[in-house]
Amino acid sequence: MTAWLIFASMAAVAALLSTAAIPGQAQAADDVERSVHMRYGQPNGFQEVRHNADGSISVHYEFNDKGRGPKFDAQYRLAADGTLLQFDSEGVDYLKAPISDHFSLVDGQAHWHNTAENEQRAASTPVFYKSLYAPSEEFHLLVQALLKAPRQKLNLLPGGEVSLRKIDEKTVQGKAGIRKLSLYAMSGLSDGSPDYYWQDAGGHFFVDSAVVPEGWKDILPQLHKFEDAQDKKLRRDRATALTQHLDQALAHRTRAGLRSGPTHGEGGTDSAGQRRPHCRGRRRWQRQYPETSATSRRP
Repeated sequence: MTAWLIFASMAAVAALLSTAAIPGQAQAADDVERSVHMRYGQPNGFQEVRHNADGSISVHYEFNDKGRGPKFDAQYRLAADGTLLQFDSEGVDYLKAPISDHFSLVDGQAHWHNTAENEQRAASTPVFYKSLYAPSEEFHLLVQALLKAPRQKLNLLPGGEVSLRKIDEKTVQGKAGIRKLSLYAMSGLSDGSPDYYWQDAGGHFFVDSAVVPEGWKDILPQLHKFEDAQDKKLRRDRATALTQHLDQALAHRTRAGLRSGPTHGEGGTDSAGQRRPHCRGRRRWQRQYPETSATSRRP
C-alpha cells in the first residue's frame, strides 16, 4: 500500500511538471518565425528565426538550387539602437564551400574575421556590420536599426553608408488573411539601385525579394508588381531632379569644322558627310543577356 502511494505521488508530480512545461513550450513556439524561400515561383528553401529568452536572435537559412545553395546558422546580439554587438555564422555558401563569419563590438572597438577579412577598427559612432553571407533576417535587422537612426542613415562596416526611406503602404489579401504592409527603399547596398523590403504593421519582416512568411507566397506577384511600379516612379523622379537643360546644343570640332550633334559612337555623320552607324555592341549584348541590363532580384 505504501509503495502504491509513493508511486501515485511520483506520477502526480511528473504530471504536474509536464503540465507546467507546456506554457514555456508554447511561448518558445510563439518566438519562432518561419519563412519560405521562393525560386521561379516554387519554394526551394526556408528561413527560421528564433527570438531567444536572453535577447539573442538565432537564424537558420538555406535553399537548394539544383544541388547548389547556401546553408548556415547565424546568431545575433543587438544593442539598444538595433546595431550589432556580436554576430557569429557557420555553414556553407552557394557553392557549398565552408563559411565562417564573426563580429564583435567591445569598448568602441569593432573586430571581424571571415573567409576574406580579418580586421579591427575603432567605432566611435553607431555602425552596422554587414556580414559577408547574410540571411534575409539581417536585412530586416538593418531596417530596424535605420528606423531608429538619426535621419535614417547608418555607416556600414567594412565600409559605406546606407539610408532608408518609406515609399508607400499597401494592404494585401492572401490565403492566410489580410495584412497592412509598408514598403521601404534602402540605398547604399547596391550600385545605384535601391533594395526594397516589406514589413507588416507590427514591424515584423515580411518580404525580402524571394523570401516570404509561410502561408503568404500567393501575394508575391502583386507585391512585386507594386514594387516595380514604385521603382519606375522613383527613377523618373530622380531623373527629373538631376536633369539640367542647356541653353544651346553641344558642339564639337571635326576636321570639317565646328558642328553640333551626337558625338562619336552615337550615330550622325563623319567629316566626309557619311552617316556613321549607331554603336550596337552593347545593345546586342543586352538583348542576348538581358539579365546584365535589368535590375536583378537578389536570391
